[in-house]
Amino acid sequence: MKNQEVKYKDFSGITLIALVVTIIVLLILAGISIMMLSGNNGILNRAGEAKDKTIIGEEKEQVEISYMAAVMNKLGENVNDTDLQKELDSNVGENKTIVTDNYDDTLNVLFYETKHNYTVKDKNISYMGIIPDTPENTVARINTTFYPSLQEAIDAVTDNKKTNIFLLKDISENVTVNNEKKIILNLEKHTIKNNENTPIVTLDGFLYVRNGNLQGNFNTNVASILVNSEAEINLSNTNVGRESNVDNKKETIELHGNLKIDSGKIENTSSFAIRSYTDSNVNIEISGTAEINSNNTSTIFTAGGVNTKITGGKVKCINNVAINNSGTVTISDAEIISGAPDGYGTIYNNGILNINSGKIEDTNAGYAVYNLSKATAIINNGELSTLNSNAIHNAGKMEINEGAYIHNSGGSRWNNSTIFNNGNTAILKLNGGKIENKNNRKCYI
Repeated sequence: MKNQEVKYKDFSGITLIALVVTIIVLLILAGISIMMLSGNNGILNRAGEAKDKTIIGEEKEQVEISYMAAVMNKLGENVNDTDLQKELDSNVGENKTIVTDNYDDTLNVLFYETKHNYTVKDKNISYMGIIPDTPENTVARINTTFYPSLQEAIDAVTDNKKTNIFLLKDISENVTVNNEKKIILNLEKHTIKNNENTPIVTLDGFLYVRNGNLQGNFNTNVASILVNSEAEINLSNTNVGRESNVDNKKETIELHGNLKIDSGKIENTSSFAIRSYTDSNVNIEISGTAEINSNNTSTIFTAGGVNTKITGGKVKCINNVAINNSGTVTISDAEIISGAPDGYGTIYNNGILNINSGKIEDTNAGYAVYNLSKATAIINNGELSTLNSNAIHNAGKMEINEGAYIHNSGGSRWNNSTIFNNGNTAILKLNGGKIENKNNRKCYI
């Protein structure tokens, strides 16, 4: 038997060692690629940083443009937070940013979507970083510090420097601001309700409330806000109310100190919107687009010595007196309206009343102005009118000057003269103005 010769073909391939080496090289290359993509100096990180820088640059430009527009509108005067906010709302959109005053000659701008924070000093815009996400179980913050209650945030303010506190959610809480505190409370469109038989705010210091709601509970026998002697509260874009009923009437703001409001509303359904109890050191300033409303009791009740300046806005009472005054009231460019009953007036004056401009109107059976025997009223300008009674019932001292326009709209009552000058104490001095009677009766008696 012949030996058979076995021939083997040559096969070209990869050895196990070469395969392992290849895999190791690929892993090294993959690691390098991952590091290049995701490291601190990686492509993805640098792309994110570039995107952030672009957004920051765009936001800074928007702030700068808005600031310059505010400077032009102010004609060289200092730009405040309200001025800059108005321009940013116009350029960026409403509810996109919030501007606050740092009270160190700088303003702060926060962009809600990106949480980017900027400081504005004159024309210089500085990026200050990102506001952190809100931790659980917190309701307020000061800068980047968060607090589980609003009172704890207030208590954290240790000096008399004005300090911004931001509310993070709707809450039920009663807080006290003592006489050493100066708080700017940014409600951020949230609502605070009181949860005990205590005012939402008891104020002995300074409080500026903006952009939200304070709503008192009718189950409590207290005002929504108590402003004690020498304290001051400022309201802007803030609505303050109190739910009242016939069994539990209480004013919305109990005032022993000072009050300013330039926008928003103070309302009450069954009692006074504002009532002052103190005879001196009390000042009320109503301006801008502010509205003070009530249904069945005087909207504003002022004690003797209280100084009230109304330079804009509206004061209204549906079924009673709008302003019951025993102090000094000065009205310019405001609208005062009521549905006062017979024998009362839109303004029931037992003190000093100055009307420089604006509109005073009664839509029911009362007078536009009822000037009592010990009262003084000077009407320099403005329109006074009534629907079913005398436009003016004067039993005290009254002076009517050139710019006044006084008229009634008719009705069938026997004494429906435009001006009723009543009693031995009544002194009426007419220096000019326009007086009309739609009933063709006497202008005054």
